[in-house]
Amino acid sequence: MSSENSAESVAAFRSTKDYQDIEFVNIRFTRPNDASDGDYGTALYLDNPVKLSVKGCIFEGLRSPLNGGSAIYVKTLTDTSNFDADTKFIGNRVDSGGCIPPVCTPAGWSTGEVCPDKCWGGGGALWIGSCFGSTVINIKADFVENVHEFAHGMGGALFIDYMQCKLNINGNYERNSASDGGAIHVEGVIADGVMNVDATFTDNLAPNELFDPSETQFGARGAAVRVRDVGEDSKVNIKGKYTGNKVEGRGAVSSFNHISGNVVLDVDARNNEAMRGAIASNWRTVTGKFIILADSVIKNNEATERPASQILDFPGVSLQLNGTQYDAATADGSNFVVSEDFISQA
Repeated sequence: MSSENSAESVAAFRSTKDYQDIEFVNIRFTRPNDASDGDYGTALYLDNPVKLSVKGCIFEGLRSPLNGGSAIYVKTLTDTSNFDADTKFIGNRVDSGGCIPPVCTPAGWSTGEVCPDKCWGGGGALWIGSCFGSTVINIKADFVENVHEFAHGMGGALFIDYMQCKLNINGNYERNSASDGGAIHVEGVIADGVMNVDATFTDNLAPNELFDPSETQFGARGAAVRVRDVGEDSKVNIKGKYTGNKVEGRGAVSSFNHISGNVVLDVDARNNEAMRGAIASNWRTVTGKFIILADSVIKNNEATERPASQILDFPGVSLQLNGTQYDAATADGSNFVVSEDFISQA
């Protein structure tokens, strides 16, 4: 393996043509036990639109110094692309080497080393660049102990850039770590895109500081599911079980910046911890709708910095919600809805 800062140069498989139909079945991709810390490996590097099917494959212990996707980097998925329930991503890692401290100081913020390719990377295991139109992506794989080290690293297990298709996420996400989306980070669901999550999230972590104390100026968001922007006419449906997820910032179960479409939560969420908004946090605007279905189970979650935001923390619209308020609001079986009308009446 090579330690060059290029996933393409070390990939076990690299596609060279657009719109190929690629299938991997029962293959194990691992890092040699005697590999030094300077060796990196990326299994699949697909820098073009492809239909991808991954069945019964194991990606374990892979490393990359690139800005994302230590196991798989794919630019665009097409048609119906699948990662089946027998596929597993275990202990993969994107390392934060390459910058001289202070690490990740974006131009215009302060003086210091400017290294934007080390600031905004994503996908400790899997990076998906985009999808459009009638494309359907089904991710049923398990992700365990995958890490994205970079300050402001996005998605310890999975990163998806702006998506305009249908995305279905199932499987198990356990003990993954990244500061922006401990398990999953989606940069944006746009236009008529639909994101459906129905998975199990356990002990995922979004730390303000991973391995370098100098990398603390960016905060942390979304231990389980992080969707930065929910665009107009798009839908995000979040179901599943969320237990013991922790964020050293806002939104242990889910975290957003802008909600212009519809977000619906129907969750079993217990013992999750955030500084603000243990169930959900939205940083700025809500011009669509945010709904928690009344049959959600929400127990023993904690907001350590703002206890009043035990359930919700929406500072952009001055909304905090604790457990008692939520229980009262849903006692008659009504859903809890945040919308423009709700905000104007608050």
